[in-house]
Amino acid sequence: MSGSTGYDRHITVFSDQGRLYQVDPSSVTHIFKISPNVGCAMTGSIADGRASVDRARGEAAEFRYKFGYEMPGDVLAKRLANISQQQEILNHLEKKLKNKEYADGTWEDVVELAITTLSTVLSVDFKKGEIEIGIVGGPRADGKEGTQTEFRTLTEDEIDERLQAISEKD
Repeated sequence: MSGSTGYDRHITVFSDQGRLYQVDPSSVTHIFKISPNVGCAMTGSIADGRASVDRARGEAAEFRYKFGYEMPGDVLAKRLANISQQQEILNHLEKKLKNKEYADGTWEDVVELAITTLSTVLSVDFKKGEIEIGIVGGPRADGKEGTQTEFRTLTEDEIDERLQAISEKD
C-alpha cells in the first residue's frame, strides 16, 4: 500500500507463466500490443520506442506466417536481443574501420579485429576451444607457399596464435 489512499499505485503485470510483476507507472511512458499474446512497456524516446515496437511486430508477424502460430514471448525476446547484439557489432566495427569498406592489414589483423569485436560486444575473453573462425585468403592449410583461395576453418593452434597476439597488444 502506498500513501494515504490505501491503494497500491503500481501496475500489475502477469507473465504467461503466471508470474506477477509490478511496474511503477511513473516510469512507463507507453504500453504497446505486439501480438495477441505479447505486449511491452517502453520508456524514453517515443520514436525509438515505436521503431522497436514496429520491429517486434514485424518479427512476430513473420513468425506467425512461417509457423502458423503466435510467437512465444521468450522466443521474441531472444530474437530481438540477437538483432540488438548484431547492431552493437556493426557499430563497433564502424568505429574501428572509420568508414572504410574493408579492414586494412593482413589476414591475421582481420581475424584479430573480428575476435576483439566479438570479445568486446559479448564481454567474453575467448579461449582457443571456445571460438571457431573461417577465412578465405589466408595461408594454405597444407603448409605450401601461396594463399588459400578457398574457405577453410582455422585450427585451434592458429586461433591460439591470434589470441596470443591480441593479449600481447593489450
